[in-house]
Amino acid sequence: MKVLVFICFAVFYTNATNISPETLGKIIQKSKEIVKPCLERTGATEDDSVDFMAGKVPTTKEGKCMIGCFFKEAGLEYDNGQLKDKNGFLDVIKTEDPDFYAAKMKISQECHSEIPESDDECEYNTKLFECNVNKSKAANIPFSLLSR
Repeated sequence: MKVLVFICFAVFYTNATNISPETLGKIIQKSKEIVKPCLERTGATEDDSVDFMAGKVPTTKEGKCMIGCFFKEAGLEYDNGQLKDKNGFLDVIKTEDPDFYAAKMKISQECHSEIPESDDECEYNTKLFECNVNKSKAANIPFSLLSR
Protein backbone atom coordinates (compact mmCIF):
# COMPACT_ATOMS: atom_id res chain seq x y z
CA MET A 1 0.00 0.00 0.00
CA LYS A 2 2.78 2.44 0.90
CA VAL A 3 4.46 1.85 -2.49
CA LEU A 4 1.13 2.60 -4.18
CA VAL A 5 0.90 5.92 -2.32
CA PHE A 6 4.38 6.88 -3.55
CA ILE A 7 3.49 5.85 -7.12
CA CYS A 8 0.24 7.86 -7.03
CA PHE A 9 2.15 10.83 -5.64
CA ALA A 10 4.68 10.49 -8.46
CA VAL A 11 2.03 10.35 -11.19
CA PHE A 12 0.15 13.37 -9.80
CA TYR A 13 3.30 15.38 -9.32
CA THR A 14 4.66 14.60 -12.78
CA ASN A 15 1.39 15.59 -14.44
CA ALA A 16 1.20 18.84 -12.46
CA THR A 17 4.73 20.09 -13.15
CA ASN A 18 7.33 19.99 -15.90
CA ILE A 19 9.53 17.61 -13.93
CA SER A 20 10.24 14.37 -15.76
CA PRO A 21 9.11 11.04 -14.29
CA GLU A 22 12.77 9.94 -14.09
CA THR A 23 13.75 12.99 -12.09
CA LEU A 24 10.73 12.67 -9.85
CA GLY A 25 11.69 9.07 -9.16
CA LYS A 26 15.16 10.23 -8.11
CA ILE A 27 13.66 12.92 -5.86
CA ILE A 28 11.35 10.41 -4.19
CA GLN A 29 14.19 7.90 -3.74
CA LYS A 30 16.44 10.57 -2.22
CA SER A 31 13.58 11.69 0.04
CA LYS A 32 13.10 8.11 1.27
CA GLU A 33 16.84 7.89 2.00
CA ILE A 34 16.74 11.16 3.93
CA VAL A 35 13.63 10.30 5.95
CA LYS A 36 14.80 6.82 6.99
CA PRO A 37 17.28 7.96 9.69
CA CYS A 38 14.74 10.56 10.80
CA LEU A 39 12.22 7.82 11.53
CA GLU A 40 14.79 6.12 13.73
CA ARG A 41 15.87 9.33 15.49
CA THR A 42 12.39 10.64 16.21
CA GLY A 43 10.43 7.43 16.67
CA ALA A 44 8.06 8.41 13.86
CA THR A 45 6.37 5.63 11.93
CA GLU A 46 6.49 4.79 8.24
CA ASP A 47 2.86 5.94 8.08
CA ASP A 48 4.08 9.35 9.33
CA SER A 49 6.57 9.50 6.46
CA VAL A 50 3.97 8.48 3.86
CA ASP A 51 1.60 11.15 5.16
CA PHE A 52 4.42 13.71 5.08
CA MET A 53 5.25 12.87 1.46
CA ALA A 54 1.57 13.27 0.60
CA GLY A 55 1.39 16.70 2.25
CA LYS A 56 -0.56 15.62 5.33
CA VAL A 57 0.33 17.31 8.61
CA PRO A 58 1.43 14.82 11.27
CA THR A 59 -0.56 14.71 14.49
CA THR A 60 1.97 12.91 16.70
CA LYS A 61 4.95 14.55 18.35
CA GLU A 62 7.23 12.04 16.63
CA GLY A 63 5.75 12.79 13.22
CA LYS A 64 6.12 16.52 13.81
CA CYS A 65 9.76 16.10 14.82
CA MET A 66 10.39 14.01 11.70
CA ILE A 67 9.59 17.08 9.55
CA GLY A 68 12.37 19.18 11.07
CA CYS A 69 14.77 16.25 10.90
CA PHE A 70 14.00 15.74 7.21
CA PHE A 71 14.76 19.33 6.30
CA LYS A 72 17.97 19.36 8.34
CA GLU A 73 19.12 16.13 6.68
CA ALA A 74 18.21 17.54 3.24
CA GLY A 75 20.27 20.65 3.99
CA LEU A 76 17.30 23.02 3.75
CA GLU A 77 17.32 25.88 6.23
CA TYR A 78 16.59 29.55 6.57
CA ASP A 79 19.47 31.98 6.84
CA ASN A 80 18.66 35.67 7.27
CA GLY A 81 15.13 35.02 6.04
CA GLN A 82 16.22 33.21 2.87
CA LEU A 83 15.78 29.49 2.25
CA LYS A 84 19.20 27.96 1.67
CA ASP A 85 19.78 24.61 0.00
CA LYS A 86 23.16 23.49 1.33
CA ASN A 87 23.13 20.08 -0.37
CA GLY A 88 21.63 21.00 -3.75
CA PHE A 89 18.46 19.03 -3.01
CA LEU A 90 16.36 21.53 -4.99
CA ASP A 91 18.72 22.10 -7.92
CA VAL A 92 17.05 19.60 -10.23
CA ILE A 93 13.63 21.15 -9.58
CA LYS A 94 14.99 24.61 -10.28
CA THR A 95 16.54 23.34 -13.54
CA GLU A 96 13.58 21.34 -14.85
CA ASP A 97 10.73 23.61 -13.78
CA PRO A 98 11.95 27.11 -12.84
CA ASP A 99 8.40 28.53 -12.65
CA PHE A 100 7.30 25.85 -10.18
CA TYR A 101 10.50 26.36 -8.19
CA ALA A 102 9.95 30.13 -8.04
CA ALA A 103 6.31 29.72 -6.94
CA LYS A 104 7.27 27.29 -4.19
CA MET A 105 10.11 29.52 -3.00
CA LYS A 106 7.68 32.46 -2.80
CA ILE A 107 5.29 30.41 -0.70
CA SER A 108 8.12 29.21 1.53
CA GLN A 109 9.24 32.80 2.10
CA GLU A 110 5.69 33.90 2.92
CA CYS A 111 5.28 31.10 5.45
CA HIS A 112 8.64 31.85 7.03
CA SER A 113 7.60 35.49 7.43
CA GLU A 114 4.17 34.62 8.87
CA ILE A 115 5.05 31.88 11.35
CA PRO A 116 6.67 33.19 14.53
CA GLU A 117 9.88 31.51 15.69
CA SER A 118 9.45 29.01 18.51
CA ASP A 119 11.66 27.18 20.97
CA ASP A 120 9.79 24.00 20.08
CA GLU A 121 11.40 23.06 16.76
CA CYS A 122 8.96 20.23 16.14
CA GLU A 123 5.91 22.48 16.41
CA TYR A 124 7.60 25.32 14.51
CA ASN A 125 8.58 23.11 11.56
CA THR A 126 5.12 21.56 11.53
CA LYS A 127 3.51 25.01 11.33
CA LEU A 128 5.83 25.97 8.46
CA PHE A 129 4.96 22.72 6.69
CA GLU A 130 1.22 23.19 7.23
CA CYS A 131 1.37 26.78 6.00
CA ASN A 132 3.19 25.67 2.88
CA VAL A 133 0.71 22.88 2.17
CA ASN A 134 -2.26 25.23 2.64
CA LYS A 135 -0.81 28.06 0.56
CA SER A 136 0.15 25.64 -2.19
CA LYS A 137 -3.38 24.26 -2.32
CA ALA A 138 -4.90 27.75 -2.30
CA ALA A 139 -2.66 28.77 -5.21
CA ASN A 140 -3.38 25.54 -7.11
CA ILE A 141 0.29 24.60 -6.93
CA PRO A 142 1.06 20.95 -6.25
CA PHE A 143 2.62 20.33 -2.90
CA SER A 144 6.06 18.80 -2.91
CA LEU A 145 8.98 18.08 -0.63
CA LEU A 146 10.50 21.31 -1.83
CA SER A 147 8.99 23.31 0.98
CA ARG A 148 9.94 23.62 4.58
